[in-house]
Amino acid sequence: MNDFSQPRRQEPIGIIVIFADNVQKYVRVLLAFVAVSIFRENVSQYLYVGIGLLVVLAAVFSFLQYRRFQFHIEGEELVLEKGIFVREKLTIPFHRIQTVNLTQNIIQQILGITGLKIDTAGSAKEELQIRALKKKEAEALQSFLDKAKEEAPLSERSEMDLSAEEASPAISAQKSPAKTLVKLSFGQLITLGLTENHLRSGFIAFAIFWGYFSQFSEITGQDVFDQYEEDVERYIRAIGWIITIIAVMIFLVLSVLTSLIRTILRFFQLHASISDQVFQVKAGLLRRNEYTIPLQKVQILQWEDNPLRRQLGVKSAKIFQGRSEEAVNQKKIIEIPSCYSDQEAEVMSTLFPSFDLLEDSAPLKPNNHQRIIICSVIGIPLLLVTALIALGSTWWSLLLVLVWAPALLFLVNKYVQSIEIRSNNTYFTIRKGYVF
Repeated sequence: MNDFSQPRRQEPIGIIVIFADNVQKYVRVLLAFVAVSIFRENVSQYLYVGIGLLVVLAAVFSFLQYRRFQFHIEGEELVLEKGIFVREKLTIPFHRIQTVNLTQNIIQQILGITGLKIDTAGSAKEELQIRALKKKEAEALQSFLDKAKEEAPLSERSEMDLSAEEASPAISAQKSPAKTLVKLSFGQLITLGLTENHLRSGFIAFAIFWGYFSQFSEITGQDVFDQYEEDVERYIRAIGWIITIIAVMIFLVLSVLTSLIRTILRFFQLHASISDQVFQVKAGLLRRNEYTIPLQKVQILQWEDNPLRRQLGVKSAKIFQGRSEEAVNQKKIIEIPSCYSDQEAEVMSTLFPSFDLLEDSAPLKPNNHQRIIICSVIGIPLLLVTALIALGSTWWSLLLVLVWAPALLFLVNKYVQSIEIRSNNTYFTIRKGYVF
């Protein structure tokens, strides 16, 4: 049995992980050296100096961070000591611990070590991160902390924890064997990537590219495309429609590829299970994450689909720990991207066992004036912009307005009709959406 009462360090090989994290932090500094060196005569000299300084600084700080970091259990608290120039001692009472998660990036997977992250009540970020532990040691510490926080005196535990336990009928003192709820094969993962919201993925990729390009322009002080601007404008005028179609096709292809890559990286070998009243999800390729949530901490379950997934009978689930805004800010959301009908029923019966009783309650529907409000807020600005474009363009733009207006009214009407609210003494549910 592991004894965590004595101060201990991370695994020595963890210096490599710390070094990689530091290098990642200094990448912008390296990019600045690269950007400056491009416009210098001795390009290699500036580049080598930048890389050399980066490696030396990262190596020195990594060794010092490893040597100055210790952790142990002291009474009813987890204690860690860190800091290179200024020493810090951080104590975390067991009753303040929310979740204890395991994580492995690609370097940790290669080295055979595991990282551990702890979320605490009242914190918007990970209070504690131990980057390099042996797998068995990390699991032992996770198990110890999970048990310790559950056994903390009721007088010390947070109000949210107590209210969640009282509201959740799923908690039982009897331990249950591990049960798989959702498991994704590689074929299902590819299908999931192909049915993603590709427009959103494309715009995310474009935003990332444009952000780095803007930073590069700010660093160098000039736009690398300025010298080609006149030629590009001339070519666009000459083959406007052709280049527009090609650009749209390229954007769509890149969007689909982005969706596939993001899906594989995030949800590779996803496995969701329940064991001893704890909900657990493991997923990830380059970064393998393992999230655990006690069932009483689950407060919101959100189901989503789109037209493609609806045809396949698949939904995605987002599980929130706490209020939705709080969960988003503190990144306390676990996502299961693909659930078929039988898996959906299994997840629902596990997290909210008496949810079916809610279907007996009378639904609340929005009043008709909501159609007018939504049309005014969403539709009118879009119609005005389209109309202004049409006034200064050809007849087909005007035709676009005449088609867009009834289509907008139809979608708004369908959206309002889809809104339905039900509630009882235990649960509250909102259903909405037409296309999504």
